[in-house]
Amino acid sequence: MDAAAAQTVYGHPLFSDTVMEHFVHPRNAGRLQDPSGEGWSGSVEDGRFMRIQVCLEEDRIVEAGFGTYGCAPAIASGSFLTEWACGKTVCEAIAFGAEDLLSALGGLPQARRYCATLAMEALHAALLDAKRKEIERREESAA
Repeated sequence: MDAAAAQTVYGHPLFSDTVMEHFVHPRNAGRLQDPSGEGWSGSVEDGRFMRIQVCLEEDRIVEAGFGTYGCAPAIASGSFLTEWACGKTVCEAIAFGAEDLLSALGGLPQARRYCATLAMEALHAALLDAKRKEIERREESAA
């Protein structure tokens, strides 16, 4: 079955062009060299998980990477989100939610909407990890 046939059900698109583009050509897949923070969502045991790493400079995301074990929407969610996040402030990224991601992706089938939630939870966890590490560094240097 070719890619065009795989993305339709009875002639109706299953996934948007945006989802298919990020699935076929994922951006930012893999690990970062020295991330400021790392966040996980989901469970390896359940087979649904995502890891997002971020590098911050002065409260701005300058680099992001993701890893996931999952379906096309999971890969597309991680790819789109890490691409979108680069250049955003921490506050902008925290304010962006799963519904915003779903809308930006052009929607997902009901059974795959959790992929956007996985990605958002992993990004938010990575940002919280980065902020926690920043606070720890400040406390250590002040001591």
